[in-house]
Amino acid sequence: MGTLTVSNSVTFAAGSTNQVDIQSGGSDKLSLTGALQLNGATLQVVPSAGFTPAPGAVYTIATGFTGLDTNCFAGLPEGAVVNAGGTKLTIHYNTTASPKTITLKRNAGTLFRIN
Repeated sequence: MGTLTVSNSVTFAAGSTNQVDIQSGGSDKLSLTGALQLNGATLQVVPSAGFTPAPGAVYTIATGFTGLDTNCFAGLPEGAVVNAGGTKLTIHYNTTASPKTITLKRNAGTLFRIN
């Protein structure tokens, strides 16, 4: 797990896979200063052995980019669910804030009572 820092733009080739590892201390992250071109690349999220993200946990997988192409990760538009070893995370493309980010968040879940 770590951060890859790029002082330029990053372009994923169509059909490529970006594997992101997550664990209790955070996740792999891409930090860049230029544009981010996803081109419909596949996102694969892999939790470390025996790790389950806590409800409400947020993982920043990309940050600092100046712009994002109109393509998202393959099949993952804003708010889509990503499967991380059986745990469902929601993807968010925050392209209006500074810094711009792509995050994965585990939903807090809903508690209910059956009488």
